Amino acid sequence: SDPLPQPTLNVDPPLGVVREGGAVLLSCVVPVDAVHWRFHFYKDSVQIIPRDAGSEHSGVVYSTMETGGHLSNWSMLYIPQTTQKSAGEYACEYEEDVSGQWILSPKSEVVNVEVTGEILHHSKCPSNITKSSIHPKLPPTTGQKVPHSNL
Repeated sequence: SDPLPQPTLNVDPPLGVVREGGAVLLSCVVPVDAVHWRFHFYKDSVQIIPRDAGSEHSGVVYSTMETGGHLSNWSMLYIPQTTQKSAGEYACEYEEDVSGQWILSPKSEVVNVEVTGEILHHSKCPSNITKSSIHPKLPPTTGQKVPHSNL
């Protein structure tokens, strides 16, 4: 039988760069449909066991979510609160039940998660920086004129 297609591992926030304490969502997506899947996530080549969702894995709390039980073609790994230990290389793979036999897919491309935030722990920031000035404003929709304020 044909080998299974490689899954895609997506990361949010984009580029896998997150401020310490922020959340990271990794989603493993399979490009085909099937009835029964089992997903596996890895961090630095060590499997994260979804059965222990919410348990600590090298000091990091993970939870996994699968939409619609095993009937969906994607699964998520959620890190609600990142620490420096959350940083590393993540990958995923899946198994498909093919007439009673579990066939293993190739691993996804590796996604690198980088945890930043040292600046927030020291007083390098001027005190007038607020959360709203750190988060970029939504880009204007195309064709909209942006008024220039005279600074």
